Amino acid sequence: MVRQFGRRLVGLAAFAFGVLFTAGAILAEPRPAEDFASVHDIMKKGHGKKGLLNQIKDGVKTEKWDDLAKPAAELKKYGADLGKNQPDKGEDASWKKLSGEYKTMMLAIADGVEKKDAKATNEALTKMNKSCKACHDGHK
Repeated sequence: MVRQFGRRLVGLAAFAFGVLFTAGAILAEPRPAEDFASVHDIMKKGHGKKGLLNQIKDGVKTEKWDDLAKPAAELKKYGADLGKNQPDKGEDASWKKLSGEYKTMMLAIADGVEKKDAKATNEALTKMNKSCKACHDGHK
């Protein structure tokens, strides 16, 4: 009888430990305060070889404006998301300024696409391409 009680007590203790361990792991999981893309995802999805900017550049050349609506909308979101992140290094004031400029450029690209204006879109793309070094030098 004592032996059986001991086994049940050990089993109950193991169960309680498992419940507490699982609850602790769930509660300790970091939860983002907001839902926004990371700098890594923005750079990869926006600026990668097959990224949104290249899709738009190619689409403007072929004048496939209808195909560019979704990439343009994603660029707007990424433009807004960049400044919500913390940079790897650098001054906060610089990050705020450069991420604000990034947002403005993304909006200009999307606006050019929405207006089906190749000249405006290409000018915004060129400006974007010239801005990379300043941000990377200061914050990457």
